[in-house]
Amino acid sequence: MMRMKSWKKVCLAAALCVPVATGIAGFASSGADITPEPPHPAHWPSNTTVLPGDGKPTLLLFAHPFCECTEDTVRELQRILADLGKRPLPAIRVLFFRPDNAGKPGAQTVWKPGESWRQASRLPGVSVDWDDGGREIGKFQAGTSGLILLYSAGGNLLFEGGITTSTRHEGDLVAFPGLEGENYGAARLARVLATGRPATGKPSPVFGCALGHRSSAGT
Repeated sequence: MMRMKSWKKVCLAAALCVPVATGIAGFASSGADITPEPPHPAHWPSNTTVLPGDGKPTLLLFAHPFCECTEDTVRELQRILADLGKRPLPAIRVLFFRPDNAGKPGAQTVWKPGESWRQASRLPGVSVDWDDGGREIGKFQAGTSGLILLYSAGGNLLFEGGITTSTRHEGDLVAFPGLEGENYGAARLARVLATGRPATGKPSPVFGCALGHRSSAGT
């Protein structure tokens, strides 16, 4: 069992905050191995209980409440949305993993809203909820805290990936050869939100703690 404070130390030590992506062979600046994210649904799942935006795109952010790396993702998302100006904003749904046995006798970790939850709650038009047992995480095949999925109003996947460049970093940092000075993931998401067209190129890596059954070790 692991208490909340100990979990944060592990996350900050980058034992769990690792780059995860689909279709990227290596991560140039860190030299870290990249574990593939599972394939995400190309269309909005029919069995999800998450409500999509009414006639507008829906942005999903999957998060672990103790993952401090995800705080960077939320701040970067705030910046991207602010830069959209008067363009229409998507509906935003933030889902925080919580195991089924949270709060039961013997569970030492206190699963409650933290800093990343408070930051996420300040996003425009956002809905922030617990995902007990990681059920919705499983339906969307989200493997890592900080993963963003953007679906069109018609339910088609437009964007998948992360929007930070390394653990505990955000903003315009070097992440990939040929993209010096550009936050690859943030730039891709900003283009999709501005144009409504699906992202092109390789999905960006996600930096954060593992979700699902690997996260349940924190109870």
